[in-house]
Amino acid sequence: MRINGWITICAFVLMGCGGCQEKNLPPPQLTDQEVREGLINMHRMELELESKRIDQWIADKGWTMTESHTGLRYETQNVDSLNTINSGDFIQCEYSIRLLDSTLCYSSELDGPLQFEVGMADVVTGMHEAAQLLSKGASGKFVLPARLGYGLSGDQEKIPGSVALWLEMTVKDVAK
Repeated sequence: MRINGWITICAFVLMGCGGCQEKNLPPPQLTDQEVREGLINMHRMELELESKRIDQWIADKGWTMTESHTGLRYETQNVDSLNTINSGDFIQCEYSIRLLDSTLCYSSELDGPLQFEVGMADVVTGMHEAAQLLSKGASGKFVLPARLGYGLSGDQEKIPGSVALWLEMTVKDVAK
């Protein structure tokens, strides 16, 4: 169940049970702490489900990827470990962003090469993290959990809310 479904269920619980009122029973009273803990637990369950879906998708592809502390999955090629990209560097890259069903959403072929300042520009968090795993001339495949992509709301154009994304990126140029 998506997190929106959990929020709806929580809202019904918070409003109380209509059947309880008919039996002259008071609606359940939840403390702020109980509500917070319930929402945290629901969010934790949604993250675990998404992580399992991503892992299964990667396994189905036959890929071997590393998972970062944020949940980004990645596989890189040709990285110069002495010259990796840092926050504040300006990069130019070729890229593609796809849904996990392979639907192409954005790419340098369609939209031209992407240029941005790592750690500062208006691109999704997962692209900043992915860039910092690369160097000039390097490339990688990345799977971004929804929280590192377009989050709960999507981008209101091509990417729906609460979806993981498949990113491929090749760094063409870096300015320190």
